[in-house]
Order: sequence, then C-alpha cells, then structure tokens
Amino acid sequence: MQIYTSEKHGCDTTGDGTEKAPLKTVLQALIKLDGKVNADTRIWVDGVGDEAWDVVSKTKLKKVMKTYSAQARKQEKGQHDKPSSENKDVSNHLSEAMEVQLTLDATLPKAQQCKIRELQTLYDKRVHVYGWVHRIRRQSKTLMFIILRDGTGFLQCVFANNLCLTQDAVTLSPESTIEIYGTIKQLPAGKSAPGGIELLADYWSVIGKAPAGGVDSVLTVESDIDTQLDNRHLVIRGENTAKMLRLVGIALSAFRAHYTDRGYVEVLPPTFVQTQVEGGSTLFSLNYFGETAYMSQSSQLYLETCIPAVGDCYCITRSYRAEKINYVFLLSTRMMEHLPKWLKTAECKVPKSSITKHLVDYGHDIDAVKSFTIVSKQRNKKMLAIAEACAIRIYKPALCIQKEMVVTLNLPW
Repeated sequence: MQIYTSEKHGCDTTGDGTEKAPLKTVLQALIKLDGKVNADTRIWVDGVGDEAWDVVSKTKLKKVMKTYSAQARKQEKGQHDKPSSENKDVSNHLSEAMEVQLTLDATLPKAQQCKIRELQTLYDKRVHVYGWVHRIRRQSKTLMFIILRDGTGFLQCVFANNLCLTQDAVTLSPESTIEIYGTIKQLPAGKSAPGGIELLADYWSVIGKAPAGGVDSVLTVESDIDTQLDNRHLVIRGENTAKMLRLVGIALSAFRAHYTDRGYVEVLPPTFVQTQVEGGSTLFSLNYFGETAYMSQSSQLYLETCIPAVGDCYCITRSYRAEKINYVFLLSTRMMEHLPKWLKTAECKVPKSSITKHLVDYGHDIDAVKSFTIVSKQRNKKMLAIAEACAIRIYKPALCIQKEMVVTLNLPW
C-alpha cells in the first residue's frame, strides 16, 4: 500500500493519501492505516534535491508511531471514563472554596521582596517572592507543597489551612504565576528540598493562571521532535534544558572576557543584507519591501571592513546556510569569528589555543557540582559543544563528551 504525505502541498482534511492529493503529516497517514504498517506498506514524504518523493525514514516513523500510540491510549481512556463519586467530591470542594477569601495580615512584619537565590541567609525573615509553579503536591485537604521557580532557583513553599481552601488553590495548575508572602525556615532534619530551606506561607495570590494540566498536557517524554520544537518555550523551562542555556551563557561570557582582556573590540555585523557576498546559491533570500534581501552566512567581510576603524575585532552572531539538508540544526548556527590586524597563516592556531586556555581558567568560577551535576547523567549523548566542555572541564572531566573535537585544539586531556 502506498500513502503520500507532503508538508508543502498536503492537507490532512482534504487529502486522501494519493500522489495527487497527499496528506500533510505522517501521523495522519498512520491514522488512515489504523496504526498498522505492513512490510509492503510505503509512506512517502517530500524528497530532497531532485527527488519528488522519499520513503519516510525509520527514525521518524518510529517517533510518529509513539505519538500515535499515545493518542490512541488517551482516546481509549477517555471513552472508559465515567462520572464517579470522586468527581462529585471535587464539585463540592469547589463550591466550598468559593466562600474562602484570603487577606494580607497588616500586623505581620513588612516582607522583603527577594529573588530565590537571595534567600539562603534570610532565616526567620518574612519575605515576598514571585515565580512560576513548577510542581504541586497536595498532601491533604489542608496541606500542600509547591515548588516555586523564578529563574534564579527553586523554593519549596508550604501552604496550610485556609491557604489550601481557596478556589485558586483547588484549581491551581503548574506554570501558573503567583506571589507568596511567608517566613523562611531551615528544613527539618531528614527532609530534603531545593537549597535546604522552605517558605512557610501566610498569604498568596494568583497573578496569572495557566491552563489545566500544565506542561504535561502539551509535552511528554514520548513527544516527537516536531512537537518539542513547536513548544520550545515550554521545553526550556525544564531543569535540564535550563541548565544547558546557562552553560551556553557561561561559555559566551568567557569568550567575551578573553577578547576584552586582549584589547579586541566586539562589533555587530549585519545578518540581514542586500548583497550576495558569499555566493547566491548558499544564501536565504526574501522579499523586503519590494527588494531582495539575504540572510548572511559569514561575518568575515564585515569584520575586515572594521579592522581599519577599530583594529583587532571579533563578533559572536548567527549565520544561515540555505542548503538542502535533512538536519535542521545546520540551517542556523552561532559563529564566533575574530580578525587580528596582522596574522600569518601559521599563527592562526594561537588565538584559538589561548581562548581554550581562558575557558579552562574561567571554569574555576563555575560551581559545576551544585549547578550542573544533572548533565553528567547524560554524558553518553553529544550535548555539549567545545565551549561548554572547556568551561566545566576543571570540575567534571567526564563531561568532555566531545573529546575528539577537543584533541584538535591540542588540549592537555
């Protein structure tokens, strides 16, 4: 059986899976097949280069099959769900919660507004924090624990009695934005929480309520790569992905510190240009108010024009390659280029070696044990680029997972 899909020309509503009327997604093709892909079944997708059609790759088919299975299980569960006494209890609970109102106690000491990273020295102090609900654990009707996230850290907050009985408390979902007033306490012996502290709340309110279900209703561990990319703003809120963003920031800071210490000037060359300086066949083109513009692939030409004005200069910017390839991550890459005024070909490795040395030295300022331990659990995956590997190598040699790249720079490990 042959089924055709096309992200460019297909449609999941009007298409029938033929070559003339293809479906849009492979998922819809699986739905049409009831999830049964036999040995003689062929699912076709948009071809690369001169080919009009290609057979879907095994990797993509496997990922889409997982999505199909998850949707099928969810649909089957929904069909078997029936009203129960538990649902009636929830309705009664909501009715009671509408009558509970919280007020800020003016007789308590004035709260100090803080970020979570500043709370370690404020034991027994009343504070005021803002953040997003990372996790919720309801221990009982009058006790619940919330892990609050504000981008600088995580904080366990304890809600008790009336704080748990409001309508907002009953319907609170992950990723909601809230503010909390309370007192910082050291964690009891034998208990664990982020930072070893917790906030005993005396008042809280919702600033912005997130949809029910939180991130888990949109993304799961079985979500395919397309779903993850479409919801990247949610993916980066996870602890692992957020740590990778911090690692990249540390590496960029180290690069900039290296060049600044050596008298280089950072310039910002354009990435949106009107000339095909790298050759028209390798650039993205677009219509810009009636004129043709291009996405730049290299900053070298612009750095060369800056040398007579500022001397040694560098840039860290995006570049774009308009090549027909199967790897999306190659379409947009971050490049670092530097141009000293007078440099012979044999001397080109010197700046790169000094950059690497600086990154390793800079690593002494990184508390990798506390901040990046989780990364070591995934050391078999090629997650770290050379910059991040150098930045934390001094603490975690095992994290230098792209060692073959490091060796090319003549590093001492």
